[in-house]
Amino acid sequence: MKAGDESMDALEEKFANMINLERDAVFCRKCGGHMIFKGGGTYVCHDCKHEYVNKYGRLKDYIREHGVRDIRTLSRETGIRVGEILQFIHDGKINAL
Repeated sequence: MKAGDESMDALEEKFANMINLERDAVFCRKCGGHMIFKGGGTYVCHDCKHEYVNKYGRLKDYIREHGVRDIRTLSRETGIRVGEILQFIHDGKINAL
């Protein structure tokens, strides 16, 4: 393994954490059906058509509707922690801030 490569255990843990954080993006809260990714943080249930928008989608929608705000306002208005917003910025998902 090269320097910087993650061990299989670390990758499996990261994947498990992703599934736990985005469980609503996998299974529908209403009917238990499978969610289909539609883009921009939005998922729609294959069976009942229930829509789920994850944190990235909520943040993106808020900025689209209200414009760019300071990070504390974004956090307060969307319910997304400042650290999570900073991670979106670091990952290049949000670049308007």
